[in-house]
Amino acid sequence: MPTGSSSILLIGEYDVGKTVYGAQLLRRLLTKQGKLRMHGLASNLQPFEAALHKLSDGLLPDHTPTATFSESVWPVADSEENRAELIWPDYGGEQVSTMLESRLIPSEWKNRVFSCNAWLVMIRPSQVFVRDDILTKSAVEGASAFSRRNADFAKQAQLVELLQTLIFFWRISENRHAALPPLAIILSCWDELSNDDTPQDVLRNHAPLLDQFLAANYLDSSLAIYGVSSLSRALDKKEPDPEFSAKGPENFGYAIMPNGERTSDLSAPLYFLMDRRE
Repeated sequence: MPTGSSSILLIGEYDVGKTVYGAQLLRRLLTKQGKLRMHGLASNLQPFEAALHKLSDGLLPDHTPTATFSESVWPVADSEENRAELIWPDYGGEQVSTMLESRLIPSEWKNRVFSCNAWLVMIRPSQVFVRDDILTKSAVEGASAFSRRNADFAKQAQLVELLQTLIFFWRISENRHAALPPLAIILSCWDELSNDDTPQDVLRNHAPLLDQFLAANYLDSSLAIYGVSSLSRALDKKEPDPEFSAKGPENFGYAIMPNGERTSDLSAPLYFLMDRRE
């Protein structure tokens, strides 16, 4: 893995699990579980402190406030002492939803695109995946399914347009002659799905428009698709899960590798991005 600084642009709408994933990843880094570990003190852990406390109590953390846009810098290293700084942004997912709807990119997001060298996109399958086909339903049910299907494709089109916009700003920056930043797609809340397919197959079958866009713009070596369940189960915001609390949050959560293998290492998508940065 190359040495130097990695600035990762984390992209995800409201309710895709960014804060929970960040808190669980941070705990893994601190307890040295996985390919990456913390080799110094992280800066500005305030965005994750509340989430860490909630998870320790077996409760689901609150969503990040809409107006929030802050950074936490995590110095990390692998087993061979290759080091990097992960600049982890924290923001309300509504900001991405607003960008999708308004097609306007705020200045802080433009600056982030200019300065980052890796992109991490979190997608919750239930928010964007194509559902039942109209031919599998009755006339009444089919009309409703058709309407939902159109909405699903519209959401995929919005995500494609957002990625196109980010690529545009990357191209007009000083990086215009460089290859696009490596991209990792995380299909979050993987435990909500009930299949044994690889993340790539799941994306291809249920988000074909997005899958085709990625295939047209990225080489296999610079793109990887993962499934992630940060908690392995659903937690409640008010009723604590005693088993989750007793065993410790660090013993829950897993990632599905691009080849379909399951691992407890939640840092796998980040390790991929760091390994391929220029």
